[in-house]
Amino acid sequence: MKRLIFFAVALSFVSCFGSPTLKLAQGQEKQRTPEKNYVPHEVLVRFQSWAGENEKESVREALGATKIKVIKSIQVEYWKLPEEITAEEALEFLRETPSVEYAEPNYLYKPQAVPNDPLFNQLWYLNNSGQTVHGTAGTPGADISATQAWNIETGSSGIVIAVIDSGVAYDHPDLINNVWTNRNEIPGNGIDDDHNDYIDDVHGWDFVNNDNNPSDYSRDVYGDGHGTHVAGIIAAQGNNGLGTTGVMWHAQIMPLQIFDLFYVNSFAANLIQQVNILLAIAYAVENGAKIINCSFGGGPYSQFTHDQISYANQHGVLVVIAAGNGGADLIGDNNDT
Repeated sequence: MKRLIFFAVALSFVSCFGSPTLKLAQGQEKQRTPEKNYVPHEVLVRFQSWAGENEKESVREALGATKIKVIKSIQVEYWKLPEEITAEEALEFLRETPSVEYAEPNYLYKPQAVPNDPLFNQLWYLNNSGQTVHGTAGTPGADISATQAWNIETGSSGIVIAVIDSGVAYDHPDLINNVWTNRNEIPGNGIDDDHNDYIDDVHGWDFVNNDNNPSDYSRDVYGDGHGTHVAGIIAAQGNNGLGTTGVMWHAQIMPLQIFDLFYVNSFAANLIQQVNILLAIAYAVENGAKIINCSFGGGPYSQFTHDQISYANQHGVLVVIAAGNGGADLIGDNNDT
């Protein structure tokens, strides 16, 4: 059996024991801190396994929180808080509540951007012969040896790769034949035919707008859709006489939209809510993806993101995370790496 080797450029009891009380002295004015890298009135919460629904509801009521979603794969609840309670205040309360195993903010992240295809000779990373592209000469051999690999394998339509990004322009001529289709869903009938909690998700899901149209209408700093660009690097159809080629000539790209460069909220454009990352990874795993590409970064360490990636790994799914965009030396003098 042939072994497929490919390289992806990924542009990571209120209980019987009692619970703390959230108090603010009457008339006291709360000191507001500058906006940070998380949504100020939202939290993610996981309860202890022994906590029942009555216990959970008591904790939510103590904060006036509303449960928006449950990420079943890692048993995490996504809450919205009332305007008078910040994420910091809620987390302080939750960390002292015995029935809560773990709680953290809804962190924010940011996006990071020989076939007969006519633009193939501009792709140094696939085959660098020293050719000049836009006035700059490449370094011969500084590539991933794609042409040699393609003599062995050019990809497979049986491999589903989830691109968690700004969506994918799945009508693009170099991608249209390499886009995943949910065969268990009947298009446009308004019914969740496959019972996965997403209605008419024929080509993935848009977690930003909560709809079944994860098309890529965004624009990155180069003027192109970030997710479409990433999908093209991975699996633009090769040897079809059009445009460019991906590392894989054949695959199924599953578009999962978690940001939109036209989407602007009270913080800034382009920010990615952690809850959408968690939901997208769960969707990918539970709907057949074998590889997940995450070309975004930022934010501090998150236990819940760690748990969700572990969930993917436990189901045999490889998660590829962006690295190197910050230009930081992650190795330095550490010889143990």
